[in-house]
Amino acid sequence: MTTASPTRTAGPSPRVTKALLIVALLGPLAVVLGMFGARFGVWSAEFGHRTMGLDAGLALSILGGLAGAGGAVIAWRGGQRLIGLALAAALIVNAAIYLWVAHERNALVANPPISQASSDWADRPSFSSEVMAQRRGAGAQPLLTRGDADWCPGLATVPRQAAPEEARAALEAANRQVLGVSPFRAEGQTSSFWYGFDQDVVIRIRPGATDVLVAGREDRADGGAACRTALAVADALAK
Repeated sequence: MTTASPTRTAGPSPRVTKALLIVALLGPLAVVLGMFGARFGVWSAEFGHRTMGLDAGLALSILGGLAGAGGAVIAWRGGQRLIGLALAAALIVNAAIYLWVAHERNALVANPPISQASSDWADRPSFSSEVMAQRRGAGAQPLLTRGDADWCPGLATVPRQAAPEEARAALEAANRQVLGVSPFRAEGQTSSFWYGFDQDVVIRIRPGATDVLVAGREDRADGGAACRTALAVADALAK
């Protein structure tokens, strides 16, 4: 008498888990392409950051996280250990992207929709003609003629005349490239690492007062980046 061998339940097709892995990688791919495209001039830094990073990155990280979580369980139960580990790793990466997007979006909501900061809006510091020529050549946004101290809480005039070398040191302490230093002015510049957002910085030196102006070149909401730069420079000057 022959006994029937127990039937085995077929595991998931490798095509299914591989398709889920592809979906799980779309979020990281969108963010990386946004960064590299901005850095190499394929598209604007704003498009790379806002559209591909914050918008596409948010949607695809949620979708990718679900695909990674579900796919990892399916692959692991089906004995596809390597794909299961890859899906689990993709889940972690998508979670990190989601947290980064949430942080960036919160910063945009919590700060005014500008990319400029000044310690003295009543008599705003000015850039040199050389820096202004660079800004015009780059198509930079115009400088604001009016502002509000509430846009950057804690930023205020340093109530003393800083020495030119102190101004240079303050720019360097804030990780800004020093463009030039004179007895009554010091200027610097920086470009953000990931997307290449440019900022110009000027320190105005007067008897009894030293002021700071930071102006991004892109007309955008920067999530408080200009304010943070201005505070870093002012704090270095105040020490």
